[in-house]
Amino acid sequence: MNATFKLEHSEFYKIFDPWRKNQPKDFPKNGVYVVKSNLIVERCLGPDPDGILYIGQGNILSYNNRVGKLVNSFNGGLNVHEAGTRYLQNEKLRLKFPISSLILEITLPDNHKEMEKDLLKKYLMEFGDIPPLNRIGY
Repeated sequence: MNATFKLEHSEFYKIFDPWRKNQPKDFPKNGVYVVKSNLIVERCLGPDPDGILYIGQGNILSYNNRVGKLVNSFNGGLNVHEAGTRYLQNEKLRLKFPISSLILEITLPDNHKEMEKDLLKKYLMEFGDIPPLNRIGY
């Protein structure tokens, strides 16, 4: 199950909340989320055409979820998520990748921790480093 949302606060919640509430009760509540830009991200071993800025995992479908904290943090809200904090603290990053250009892709796999680890490992092998808003690798 994959879903894509704009990262801007008002646009995100308008679509995300109904989507979340309509998921079957037996779906995994945890998942993997990826913040992407519509721009190429220059990396150590070459450009990332997918514009990946962050790869994370955590609770997606419960009321007090990790994704909500990420979105609120990117938009200057009180809920703190380290990727949003790093984004807001870096003016050059915000100017190059404005919030209006960012999307959030969500996947609900059976093993979210393993999927996040695999995505980070693949990114590191392909580009020589981790996405710019990630702090640690796999």
